[in-house]
Amino acid sequence: MFSAVRLTPKLLILFGIPTLLAFVIVGGVVTQQASDRFSTEITDSTQELSEAGAEAISQWLDTHTAFVSALAQSEALSSDEPDRISEFLARQGEHMSDEYEVLIFVDTEGTATYHHGGEQTDLSGRDYWQNLVEEQQETQAISDPVHSASTGNPITVIAEAVTDERGEVVGLVAVTVTLDTLADVVATATDRTGALPWALGADGLTVAHPDEDVRMEQNALESGDEDYRAIAQRMVDGERGVGTFTDADGTAYTASFAPVSGLSGWSLGIAVPESELMAAARDLRQNLLVIFGAAVLVLGGIIVLVARRIARPIAATSRALGEIASGDADLTQRLEVQTRDEVGELASNFNAFVDRMQELIGSVSDASTQLSASAEELSASVRETSGQLREQQSETEQVATSMNEMAATIQQVAENASDASEAARRSDQAAHSGADVVQENANEIRQVAEQAETAAGVVQQLNQDAERVTKVLDVIHEITEQTNLLALNAAIEAARAGENGRGFSVVAEEVRKLATRTQSSTEEIREILDTLRGRIEDAAQAMENGRSSSNQAVTIAARASESLGAITDSVSTITDMNTQIASAAEEQSAASEEINRSLNQIKATIDATASGASQVASASEEVARLAADLQDRVGQFRVR
Repeated sequence: MFSAVRLTPKLLILFGIPTLLAFVIVGGVVTQQASDRFSTEITDSTQELSEAGAEAISQWLDTHTAFVSALAQSEALSSDEPDRISEFLARQGEHMSDEYEVLIFVDTEGTATYHHGGEQTDLSGRDYWQNLVEEQQETQAISDPVHSASTGNPITVIAEAVTDERGEVVGLVAVTVTLDTLADVVATATDRTGALPWALGADGLTVAHPDEDVRMEQNALESGDEDYRAIAQRMVDGERGVGTFTDADGTAYTASFAPVSGLSGWSLGIAVPESELMAAARDLRQNLLVIFGAAVLVLGGIIVLVARRIARPIAATSRALGEIASGDADLTQRLEVQTRDEVGELASNFNAFVDRMQELIGSVSDASTQLSASAEELSASVRETSGQLREQQSETEQVATSMNEMAATIQQVAENASDASEAARRSDQAAHSGADVVQENANEIRQVAEQAETAAGVVQQLNQDAERVTKVLDVIHEITEQTNLLALNAAIEAARAGENGRGFSVVAEEVRKLATRTQSSTEEIREILDTLRGRIEDAAQAMENGRSSSNQAVTIAARASESLGAITDSVSTITDMNTQIASAAEEQSAASEEINRSLNQIKATIDATASGASQVASASEEVARLAADLQDRVGQFRVR
């Protein structure tokens, strides 16, 4: 089946499919490697963002702990003078940042004094008081996030022990810091589209989150999603790393997290939707597909051009050989030799073959012309001889008539009648031979007519094939027009796309050029087909004329056969008459024997000469017919 494919598609298949497979494999490998690299780089950058966010929280915390440490160094708080302490707290409270809700001093008994002068309360049950004052395990403490009892806002308490000049702990100073500013710090940890930053406390409580309904309300360690719960546990354990989870809406996230230095158990996480992570990879994949597609189209165009350059001279050689095989060829035309490769050698050898054919057919044409002329001259000479013989026969008959009138007996006439019977028998044989020759000629003419009929059918089929090729060319013409229009529309859209559509515009322009060239080639093929159809119609007309001539020749041969039959009948009648004459002239044969013998000799000579002339005439006519037929066949080739 593949052997029946034309040369251009065959070359396109042999070179195009391996090239396309190579592009597909290379494109797939490059795209996958690029996607993996983008995913790794984006994950690493997200990890860096989470660590930077954790560092920002640590700096936020350092700012507040530094403020508390500065307050703890105040002599007013270590003076053990309640009024002085209240005055100091009030003065500091006036200039205190909005990030702080309450400034507190708690003595060794657990009694708390507030900067706003409110009623003193007992805070001896708080963990940070027990840790710093009662147990004195640390000098600074940060409480877990809680809701403020007075405002309801989420807060954390930062406290530091206050010592006197002897270094003994006389109480602690503390501030309640609202976590709204922490949420702002966490929110600025990333500006990536769709990213979700959040922070967890030591107990897994979500202390910062873009969703206020989640902030201070959701404990990540109690999440219903197993993957998110595992990430939360790693965050509380102080680990840094990357994980994946899916939220309640079904959105898949890749999360990176890092611990906050200075806050045990606190950690910051940044979750980025996996669709955003792969957006750049998708864009790269699409760009690579466009580039590889354009490269495949360009390479395919090059392969088509090369295949056509190879196939065009071979097709021209095939068409020329087809014309020669059809019997209607111009042997003066030669193929153009454009290359020195095997295709060029094929064209050169074809031209040499046509040179030899032209020389041979020219010689045959000249010989057939000479033969036809010689046959015409011989035929004319034979016709002249036949006329002279007919005159001699007429004179001999006159002498015989005179002898019959003068002879007392017709014995000699009887002998002449016997000779005439013998001549009639020979004439009958010659007539039968002529009828056989005529029948053979009629059979040959019928074969020629049948061959002409077959050739006419082949020419008609060739004309139908040309019609089908014309229809296919019409379809190709319409396709090229549509392709040209689509390429123009694609170029307009690419122009609208601006810089991003430049590559597509180039491809559209190449497609338009290819469509234009295809349209031009289609028109050239159409012109060639129109010329070929005209020649086919001329050949069909010539075949029809030949067939008509053959039928006419068959009719003439039939008439000649009928005439020979009539001659045979006439010879039989003459034989009967000679018999009667012989019977009547037996009594008178003695007197005219010598004269009749002479007349018989003369008549025999004339009859033999006439018979030979008739045979020569038939042979010369056959030679003339064969020469004319040969000249007609050779005349189908144009050699000059």
